[in-house]
Amino acid sequence: MKRNYLFLSIIFVILLAACGPSNAEPQPTEAPEAEVDVIPRQTITPTPVVDTAAAEEAYPARPTVTSIPAGYPQPEVLPTTDPYPVEGDTVWMIKAAGEQCAESLDYESEDEAVESLEVADIETQAVQTVDLVVISLCGSPTSTQYAVEINVEDLSAAEALGWTRVPTEEIPMFVMTPAGLQCEDPIYGSEAAARATLEAAGIPTYSSYTLELMVTSSCGSPTSTHYVVEIRLPDLEAAEALGWQVVPAGELTGN
Repeated sequence: MKRNYLFLSIIFVILLAACGPSNAEPQPTEAPEAEVDVIPRQTITPTPVVDTAAAEEAYPARPTVTSIPAGYPQPEVLPTTDPYPVEGDTVWMIKAAGEQCAESLDYESEDEAVESLEVADIETQAVQTVDLVVISLCGSPTSTQYAVEINVEDLSAAEALGWTRVPTEEIPMFVMTPAGLQCEDPIYGSEAAARATLEAAGIPTYSSYTLELMVTSSCGSPTSTHYVVEIRLPDLEAAEALGWQVVPAGELTGN
């Protein structure tokens, strides 16, 4: 009995020692100290590697310039026109002789039109009477109008007097020629034939018609049949050299 008691006592002491609090103190775990950058670090971006051969193949091939063969006609270089006139250039201005149904005209002749400009110290280089086709209405401009060439320096002064600038290639001119001479074979058998002579000389035409005039009945005199063709002012001199004459002012419409 004593032996059993002693054995149990020893077992109890052993268990008590095993389950009792430990005298060993736990050691605190220290976190690693973060590294501090004193000097900022430079970011280095690697340079991409480009396949040069593949890039050349992907880009369109350079075009091959073919030289003009020897003896081949050179292409015509069209002249350019400066839209802004420089000092020394001239411009054309146009103005109607007056208004339809008015008691009197502003200008009865070319001389009066030129004089009105010269009074304002505007020098005229050339003057031309133009007969335009206009609407027949009281208060509208007359068909008879005057075109003058002046220095570009006087452009503003002329516009202040009611003159309008117009390019020479837009100023219509009507020229006429008789079909022939009386008692002789006709020079032009038709209106188209007369017009063709101008176009053959490099003069562009825009319209044409036949005009019957009162003439003296005499062999060798012009026939009453005349052909009228519309051209542009720059071609007037060339047409006159072929024997064509400017249609008298008022002959087209009577205004």
